[in-house]
Amino acid sequence: PYVPFGSNNHERNMVVGRVEHTFFKNDVASFKAGVSGWFSQVHNLDTNKNGHKAMEAVHFDATYYNWGFKGIYVRQDIRAKNPGRDDMITIGGYDGSYNLAAKGNLVSGEVNYKIPQPIGPFDLTPYLNYSAFIKDKSGFKTTQRWIFGGAWTFKKDPRLVIYSEAILGKNDPYVGAGQYSSGLAQGGDNKWKKSFIINIGYYF
Repeated sequence: PYVPFGSNNHERNMVVGRVEHTFFKNDVASFKAGVSGWFSQVHNLDTNKNGHKAMEAVHFDATYYNWGFKGIYVRQDIRAKNPGRDDMITIGGYDGSYNLAAKGNLVSGEVNYKIPQPIGPFDLTPYLNYSAFIKDKSGFKTTQRWIFGGAWTFKKDPRLVIYSEAILGKNDPYVGAGQYSSGLAQGGDNKWKKSFIINIGYYF
């Protein structure tokens, strides 16, 4: 109820699949690409009616010497049978809920480079990523994000990886104040915001 135009839904009966093929791989370069899909039932607890969600994607992953390239395109179509607006749906949970445009296209691309020489006790792979969620609904502002980051892998134990990221976001619920509840739906104030985060992961 604290989310403007919030809806009350459950997602269930999910079917998710992914197929990927490596076209070539050698000491110089590699290229693989694939398709994926996520299909589910979206039940509204107020109307007791069932809608559906369909997401289809194509992606690629390529390398050339120390360079890496990634890209993905996702089509999202959610028809939720809500009692109010059907151009958005509330996702998340508990005190972390926010609205998402029901229909739109997501595009994301990344380039990275593994630096040959270590920096102190770490191997460093800097990366640059851009993503955008372009919504079908007229007047809904595009959500955009730039990430300037680095993956720091501890040489003595590669299971320890530190990610440092400088982020620029526009209408992004996780970047800047005032964007959270509606950034991925109608949009926020349509201004670029910034943040800096560090994630430390130990994989075992």
